Order: sequence, then structure tokens, then C-alpha cells
Amino acid sequence: MNVLVTLGLLAVVAALTVVSKRADALDPRVQASLADEEEAAFRVRELIRAKGIPVGGALALLWDDPKTQGPKLFKQHCGSCHDFADEQGEGMLAEKPSAPNLYGFAGVDWLVKFTDPKLIAYAPATVTKTDRPRFFGATAFNKGEMVEFVKDNLKELKKDIGEKEFHKVIAALASEATRESGDKPSADAKQLIEDFTCTDCHRYHDKGKLAAAPDLTGYGARQWLVGIISDPAHKRFYSVKNDRMPAYSKAPDVPGKDILTARQVELLAEWLRGQW
Repeated sequence: MNVLVTLGLLAVVAALTVVSKRADALDPRVQASLADEEEAAFRVRELIRAKGIPVGGALALLWDDPKTQGPKLFKQHCGSCHDFADEQGEGMLAEKPSAPNLYGFAGVDWLVKFTDPKLIAYAPATVTKTDRPRFFGATAFNKGEMVEFVKDNLKELKKDIGEKEFHKVIAALASEATRESGDKPSADAKQLIEDFTCTDCHRYHDKGKLAAAPDLTGYGARQWLVGIISDPAHKRFYSVKNDRMPAYSKAPDVPGKDILTARQVELLAEWLRGQW
């Protein structure tokens, strides 16, 4: 009798295990959680091979890893306004996007599309996975000077200077994101930026003034991103024209005052730049 009861209990346990596993296999949340855990374990092994195990243990590697923490920080603090998704809508999508899509930010492709008159202020009546505002369409800048410049002046400038020279301007600006600290652009790059009248509003190294529009010196680089995330209303960025973006780390020396720590801002910036 005891053996039969034990076997019966084991049969019930086995049956419940099968039912539970089958339910988990059909639950997308469980599968996503398992995939995240597997990815985290793989990332820890990668980091251990690259850096070794620190005093704080293997988990400390994940806590200080841009690839791991960047998406989490973006989803929690940026993803309510910004998309981070490709043209197929793959990535992180804001429920109501109201700020530029930061996927590929400051790269050549991003800048080419940003200077497209049809895209810079585009905002569909109904947002779908693939039909969404990419740049200023849902912001306070949708009728601003940059939009007017792209729509009205840029076409004529391209005719005067040439399409080839325009792409050199794009390449020069995109190179700011990868330029080593302290390196200066070539004289030709500076002249191109000036010829396209960028320095009428923007600061670019030793040309132009601050506070009218974001500084293009080091545009999109790690330190530039750290600066604008920390305090977008700083005169180097949007100054008094800042549109709703909060200062995430304006007073890093005052504990508890900021939304993010200085290191969290760095992790987010490094992830956006793909530095992991």
C-alpha cells in the first residue's frame, strides 16, 4: 500500500511537472524571461573572459556593463518618448513617440534622413509599428528654424555647392561621434560645415556661438551624449528652448538629487554609441 501511494504521488508530481512545463512553453513572458537569463549568463562569461572576475563578483560585471544596463535604462527613462528601432520597427518602441528615434543616432544614415525635408517633421495621424515620427514631427521643434532650413534652404544649398559636397558635410558631422577627444577636424571639414551655414546657429569647434542651437563639436560622441542626458537645458545644447527633456544628472555631487547617477548616464551613453 505504501509503495502504491508513493508511486501515485510521484505520478501526480510528474503529471503536474509536465503540465507546468507545457504551460511555461506556451507563455511568452516566461520564455522571454528565460531568454534574458540565458543572454545574461552568456554575457557574464564574455565579460569574465575579457576582464576577469572583480572583487564584487561576477554580477558586478553586469551592473557596470553598457550592453546589459543600457537597454534597461533606456526603456525605463527614455522609452516613453523616444523610439530605438530600425525602419522595420524592430527594437524598442514608445507607446506615443514624441521625440526623435535614437536608433543609429548621429550616424551617416541617421543624418541623411534627418536632413530629408519629407522626414524631419513627419508625424502620421495614426502611429503604427513602421509609420512613426522619426525626428521632430512630434516635438516643439516641428516648425522651428531647423525644420524651416531643411525644407526651404537646404535644397538651394545643395544646388549651389553640389550633392557630393553635401555628403561630405554629412560625413564630417558623423565623424564627430567617433573622433578621439582632443582631435580636430580638417580645415576642409570645418569649411564645409561653414559653407552649409551650420555655424549660423550651431557652434562647431572655433566657429559659431553657443545657446542658439546644440553644439556640433563632438556631436553624438560619448561625452556629448553624457552632457545632453545630464542637462539638456545647458547652453551647449538646447538652453531655454529645451522641449520637455528632464536633466537626468545635473547635480551628480548631491546624493539623491538626480534621476540617474553619473555612472548610469555614462552607461546609457556608451550603449547608445555601441561602446560595449
